[in-house]
Amino acid sequence: MPTYPIRLIAVVVLLVAGALRAELPPDAQSAMEKGVQAAQQQDFPLAAKFFAEAREFAPEAPELLYNLGLAESKIPGRELRAIAWFGAYLAANPRAPNLAAVKKQMNALDVTNQVNVARLLKAVAEAANLVPEPDRSIPSGLIGSYTQGSTLQQAAVLLARTGNATDALRLAAGIKDSYWRSRVQGNIGLALSKAGDTRGAGKCYSLAMKTDSGPSYDLAQAQARAGEIAAALKTADTLPWGWKSNYTNCAIAKAMITQGDLPAARKLLARVERELPAMADDKGEDTYKSDNYRDLGVALAQAGEIARARQASDHVKVDSWKEDILAAIASTQVDGGDIATAQKTVEQLTGYHKENAQSYVVVAQLRLRAKSGDLAGAVQAAGQLAKGKEDALIALAKFLASSGDFAGALKIVALLDERYHYRRWARAGIFTAQNQRQSASSTQDWIALNSDLLDDPKYSDFPAALANLPKNSAKETFAAMHDFAESVLDLRELLTRMMKLQSQSQSKP
Repeated sequence: MPTYPIRLIAVVVLLVAGALRAELPPDAQSAMEKGVQAAQQQDFPLAAKFFAEAREFAPEAPELLYNLGLAESKIPGRELRAIAWFGAYLAANPRAPNLAAVKKQMNALDVTNQVNVARLLKAVAEAANLVPEPDRSIPSGLIGSYTQGSTLQQAAVLLARTGNATDALRLAAGIKDSYWRSRVQGNIGLALSKAGDTRGAGKCYSLAMKTDSGPSYDLAQAQARAGEIAAALKTADTLPWGWKSNYTNCAIAKAMITQGDLPAARKLLARVERELPAMADDKGEDTYKSDNYRDLGVALAQAGEIARARQASDHVKVDSWKEDILAAIASTQVDGGDIATAQKTVEQLTGYHKENAQSYVVVAQLRLRAKSGDLAGAVQAAGQLAKGKEDALIALAKFLASSGDFAGALKIVALLDERYHYRRWARAGIFTAQNQRQSASSTQDWIALNSDLLDDPKYSDFPAALANLPKNSAKETFAAMHDFAESVLDLRELLTRMMKLQSQSQSKP
């Protein structure tokens, strides 16, 4: 991290405080002055504490946001927090006279954090290599999800997300099983593509498809889920005609629907409809054919083709698979605003299908309530649900995030049970919505990063966080390390996006 003489730090703080002293309430001013004194004595944690106390009386005062950024920038490990405070300062004061200097400091802090994250990912990769290969005499279903192939894949993807293709592919090369190696190479390609390295992604895709159709089948569906439609179609063309190509085309069509390209999705599904009847109907392929019709029916329902979805259901021979299609129809009816018809469809379902679909209807009703302006009522009603409480709150959080209320969305996340992955799922949805926005974040959004996310001490001290992870087995240790590193990268990507949008808005005349 760049270092600056303490006198310079103190002078800058005093200048900002002095320039705007009259605007601060007395209690805020008093705490501010204590913070300055602590900074002069190089006690930056104490300075940050006093500046935070001052914010209780003037939450969005630019000078307090700025001084918090200065104080935290001098505390090793708090680079992300410092960046967020500086971002809040510039959002509150977009024409600040020291704008260029602040942006330069934010970039320097970002580089320091990248170095720390690289060390963290190196530790994750080392932990992945410690997970033993499974005993091949044990049935695969009993081995568990964390084999060395899967752990190396997850570690490699994390490296690729930071643009480190070299180390990611080195991990992949160490995998003995050709299927897992190809799968890892494909997933590295997806991560590189998301990071903007399309050329590197293409090389990885080529490596992944050299083995057999298995990895290509997985890769095409992964590309579709990632929204890489053109790449998914290209990979799908390498598959031989049959159940794998039908599954893959349905997956691509679903991705097209997500992107709003209904005409292309319907055209691709029509192709599957034409080809499926020719699929062999003998005992060996009957399950695959029936399952293909199930997948087709679900995709048609998502495309709004309800009648054609019901026709596909007529070819499905497993009752629970038929209900998958019916549940998809109910969801489409809900999304279209036809709650009454959706409720009738739900009544035709049984068991968990009915329970899940009913929960979806309830969530839609709460979302409509929030959209009408009664957010508090919707949140209160969601919290009182006997079943589906977490799903309802997550949906409301995503709704707020997509509506631009990032800070409000994070407040709802705090209501979720922290013992499970509910908060993580909700944050993932919120981050996705926030990363899709095209306008600069507000002062409240930047502040929310620190108050609702980066306030967790583990994000300020990676070594301590790793030391406190469970160590009962190599698998458990890796799982915990991976989840932690993934959350760090999620935060970094969000912060990077916010910095980029803020810089773009500041460059406009």
